Amino acid sequence: MSVLVGYDIALTVTFGHSIRKEAKELYETARNSGGSLKIFGFEVGEAGGGGSSQHVDTSFKGVEWDDASGSITLIPAAQQVYPIVLAVIGQRLVSTKPEGPRVSEVFGPKVGSGVGNVIQGFDFLTVDVKDSTKDDYLHVGLAPAYGTLTSETIKTMDEHLKVMIAGTMRLLEKKRKEKGDPLSWDEVMSVLMQNTLIEPDDSKAGSKIDRADKLIKPSVLNFFKISGAPDPTVVKEVQTWFTKFIGDQDILDSTKINIKVMAEIVAQTGATIDSVEAVIHKIEHHEKTLVDIGVLRFPDPEHPYFKVYRIKLTAWSVSARYLAWQEDSSGITGELNVRHFQPRKSVMDKMRKEVLDKAVKESEDIFS
Repeated sequence: MSVLVGYDIALTVTFGHSIRKEAKELYETARNSGGSLKIFGFEVGEAGGGGSSQHVDTSFKGVEWDDASGSITLIPAAQQVYPIVLAVIGQRLVSTKPEGPRVSEVFGPKVGSGVGNVIQGFDFLTVDVKDSTKDDYLHVGLAPAYGTLTSETIKTMDEHLKVMIAGTMRLLEKKRKEKGDPLSWDEVMSVLMQNTLIEPDDSKAGSKIDRADKLIKPSVLNFFKISGAPDPTVVKEVQTWFTKFIGDQDILDSTKINIKVMAEIVAQTGATIDSVEAVIHKIEHHEKTLVDIGVLRFPDPEHPYFKVYRIKLTAWSVSARYLAWQEDSSGITGELNVRHFQPRKSVMDKMRKEVLDKAVKESEDIFS
């Protein structure tokens, strides 16, 4: 919640033509008789004081009446010690964490809260970039992203979207139970492509993407760096490259990938001194997957379709050391796959009403 307050705030009230004459007469009567006025939290009296927590004090000397506009301006007396609340902005709390059993069955209990929470809860600094055999990177076959979908917003959505959600969740749950393990990207795409309730929507820009890109830092001759500290220039370049590579603010907002941390890993170009010979001559090549994650982005009022995407990031580096000189190159490779799916209305419109009603309820129960 945000609160806007101020001190020494003047108030101008403009009266409609039908009540201007009456308002002016009340003002003049109070002023000439030694009475007082109260207007929207401003209290006008003979002297005016230091104010209170309930109102703003002023005197008739601080009141100006304008006949032309039919308005009255109230200027606070000096030494007002209490602030004036000008505005309060708050957000109604609604359930944003799906708690239905189907969410856990499809995504797993640790993943169902959302892809952003999964990524933020992973410590990328524990990834050993010099050992590609270790399965210590972030690998999730499918995680959800809910956008603005809540227990309130889902009720306002089109019935076709709700049926699409229910039917897709059923099929994903069935596939995972058959396999007994989290689904791979290929298995997720297979389920979606065979789902008769949805159809690919490739008509919009960004609705079908299969691309890969590399950020390669050319070899530069650096003086021997024992610390292997991150190069801030490389960190900045990786951040800029990643934002441009993804090119979708919704994906960036949903995943909350801290590319700065991964950029620092990429920028660690210093080789490890593990022997006397290594100081004289050493060549190192490292390549390690940092992230491989699939995401099912649920429909919401602003995005009336399923968006499923996969992000894979691989960091690599080559270091060649000769005596006191070190020549380094490093980079990051990104892979992005995106597909949009919309309701297949021609199929849904032929379904029985009781079946549709049940599917609608299942979708709304995701946030129950």
